[in-house]
Amino acid sequence: SDFSKLNFQFYSLTSYQEPKDFSSVDPNTVLIVLSDNSQLHYLEQFKKFRAVFKVHMLEQKENVFPVPLGYTNMHRHGCQGSCDQRESNVFYSGNINAFRVDLWRALKFKMPIPRQNITQRSLHRGLVYLIRKLNLQHDFDSVFADSYIRFTSGFYTGMGAEEYSFRLATSKIALSPHGFWRAECFRHFEAMRAGNVIISDKLPDTWYFKDSPIIQIEHWSQLRRVVNTLLSDGDRLVEIQKETIAWWENHCSPKAVASYMATKLLP
Repeated sequence: SDFSKLNFQFYSLTSYQEPKDFSSVDPNTVLIVLSDNSQLHYLEQFKKFRAVFKVHMLEQKENVFPVPLGYTNMHRHGCQGSCDQRESNVFYSGNINAFRVDLWRALKFKMPIPRQNITQRSLHRGLVYLIRKLNLQHDFDSVFADSYIRFTSGFYTGMGAEEYSFRLATSKIALSPHGFWRAECFRHFEAMRAGNVIISDKLPDTWYFKDSPIIQIEHWSQLRRVVNTLLSDGDRLVEIQKETIAWWENHCSPKAVASYMATKLLP
């Protein structure tokens, strides 16, 4: 394939927004969809492109290929050394939302939470409202020694970009719960780039998550046990960190994603 003949376009969709009319697309055009929380694929609108690379895709659909969400411009620092040289144990700073209520409850209460205790998202939303309305606990630094674990009231309402990025890069473990709409969120890739050992909800089986070293737990009630086990085994932490850094470099870094895209554009 002669890449000089390809026309690359970047496109962004807000939630459940229909894409513009692509009926007159040049067949040599490659579309890169940088945001689309709806997870709708719009295959009919995209079929005239040479290829479409799209975030929040669970699998390849015809000429539409999944790519990772990546990190935001808030993430200023890459890896800051080995886990055994980092002073902070566990880091989390993020918005409280319906998908993260179980993480809040697991941090708030020491007793395990029944796995199916609350399943309806409407009830989770109600709990989010109560947590905010009653100004319930949002600081959980003391759950694990030498840690920073805090919930905020909204996206980008916590610490500034420099502090957020530095705290992530100097912590051993990063908690990465479900995003506002989808399981995948920016933090997964920010934490990879920072060289964290990542603990997450279950993630989709996409090419860039499948077999990754991210520790995916069934329920946040397992969190204390998992974290304490990791912190008690420094060698294992360093091993997982090395695997995570390698996964970032080979699968999720800008260079790795560009290589993936190039393979899909070759004849």
